[in-house]
Amino acid sequence: MAIISPDDVRVHLPGTRMAQYLAAWGTTAQQNRAIREAIDSAEAELQRQLRLRFAPTVIKCYPDDGLVEGTDYDATEQPYDYYAAQWQHWSWMALRWGPVQSVERVRITVGEQYKLATIDAQHIRIADDSRSIAIVPTPGAAFTTILIQTSGLVAPFMFGMVGHEMVPGTLAVDYTAGIANAESSDRWADLRRLVSLKAAQDVLLSLGDALEAGVGAVSLSGDGLSESRQLTKFQDRILALQARIDPLLRLFEATQTSIPLVSV
Repeated sequence: MAIISPDDVRVHLPGTRMAQYLAAWGTTAQQNRAIREAIDSAEAELQRQLRLRFAPTVIKCYPDDGLVEGTDYDATEQPYDYYAAQWQHWSWMALRWGPVQSVERVRITVGEQYKLATIDAQHIRIADDSRSIAIVPTPGAAFTTILIQTSGLVAPFMFGMVGHEMVPGTLAVDYTAGIANAESSDRWADLRRLVSLKAAQDVLLSLGDALEAGVGAVSLSGDGLSESRQLTKFQDRILALQARIDPLLRLFEATQTSIPLVSV
């Protein structure tokens, strides 16, 4: 479900002639269908760029037999690589999608067929509104307790005794990521605005192509070092929208995207 409506996009399409241009798409219902396509495209692009899910999404790695995608879970993903340093220094581990709502389990695996151990949920910490988690002993528990509860076979991985700093595809994480009530929560008003601006850009690009395809004119200076262009229809508005999009994107990238894993 989209987190904004066509009306949220229309407010960014001012001008006395805009209604006439939109009418080229047909009735109001047909126009809204075209605008919804722009909304879907904007949301898909922003989710990939920001690594955010706009709705709660249940994600499995090596789902158990009998579970059905689309019913018991929403998506699958590959396991994460093991880095010795992340276990030695309790560093944060960045998952692929956020914000993380819950972590159902973390398993240590060697391929889908060999699942060495499961780390209890009580040892998992989740950072607010981000993609980050950490695996830390509960108060009163020692790190070795995790190893004893899971399996002694895990110890070489935990302490990096395999002779490698990285072991690929070793950590299988089942978790739920996504924003609850993104379409109505005041907390995510800036995200809805970002989507509406991106969708408005797409609408103007589509209308501009339909009304006046291609660049109006291009000319090069005699020495070939400079170029001038005559803007196509709506190009000035598209650039103005981009000037409003860029600060919002920088804000989200700074506050919602997890920092890379480092050891200190």
